[in-house]
Amino acid sequence: MAKVSVILTTHGKPKYLNQAIASVLAQTFQDYELWIAWDGPVASSGTFLDERIHYASYYHIPCVNRYAYTINQTVPKTSGEYITYLCHDDLYLPWRLEAFAFILDHNPEVDIVYGQQQLLTETDGVTRLSGVRDTVGATLAASQQVDHSSVMHRRECFDTVGGWDEDAPMRYGDAYFWTRLNAAGYLFHPVPAPMDAHRYNSESVTFKIDNPVPTYPPYDDMGNRRLSNNAVDPNYSAVG
Repeated sequence: MAKVSVILTTHGKPKYLNQAIASVLAQTFQDYELWIAWDGPVASSGTFLDERIHYASYYHIPCVNRYAYTINQTVPKTSGEYITYLCHDDLYLPWRLEAFAFILDHNPEVDIVYGQQQLLTETDGVTRLSGVRDTVGATLAASQQVDHSSVMHRRECFDTVGGWDEDAPMRYGDAYFWTRLNAAGYLFHPVPAPMDAHRYNSESVTFKIDNPVPTYPPYDDMGNRRLSNNAVDPNYSAVG
């Protein structure tokens, strides 16, 4: 049984996934288990061989929010006293698990902790620190102010409110969960130091949610078949 269960959600973006896994393996605190929750088939995660790494894969997700679904399905498989999250776009700083676990171990009145978050942007293949997302203090209004990769909570928090909201819009999966935790009386306690790094670029989850790919009707007004970029399919015509 591990002290901390880390749930890393991914839908198969290998470009940054190995970096996310490596940031967990590099933690100064080693009493954890890492569950990699895949939205789809399990692909290779590189050459990481560690008995603490486990995999869960989910097909045909029957709800709006695939991250909420994969988390809800994975948490019952974990053993940790504390639960924390990571997206494949993000990175843990080396002291994150140790700092959060220490606070929860020594403050029984504290159920949820969260930290500052470094913001990374990538331009022309170069990743740079572009800022730091600060905490908003001890709060009962964490929705849309606290990112899910910056949080650790006791297992009982998840059990008390019944897990994440699977019908929440993709952009607000954590916000809906935080709202229900706050409504149940759980206070989010800040740690005034960076605990993780959040990457924002054209490949990141939040960027793609903010900038969805447009979809077009399969046929134009003349009956010609369209391609995904709205161009007419040159190999098909409704006329002769």
